[in-house]
Amino acid sequence: MVKDTIQAIKDTEQRAEEMTENARKEAAEIRENAKNEAAEIEKNMIAKARKRAQEALQEARKDADQKLEAAKQAAGEEASLLRDKAGELEKAAVEGVIQKLL
Repeated sequence: MVKDTIQAIKDTEQRAEEMTENARKEAAEIRENAKNEAAEIEKNMIAKARKRAQEALQEARKDADQKLEAAKQAAGEEASLLRDKAGELEKAAVEGVIQKLL
């Protein structure tokens, strides 16, 4: 009977050691999986951030191009008005000179 009890204790201790070892392995596996999952999440977040940054840059370039074209058009219109005004002033000056000569 004592021998059976001792054997039962040894069996229980062995099962406890096996359970402890299995728990260690499982914990290590869980840590490794968590680490890999975190790395994957980080990678995805970085990719999304890069994509958003690229989209923002393209939008900013588009806006800048539109503003540049508007500025060029406005400058062209203003230059045309100034040329017309200069032509009128030149014509008036030439007529004034001609009148003085006559």
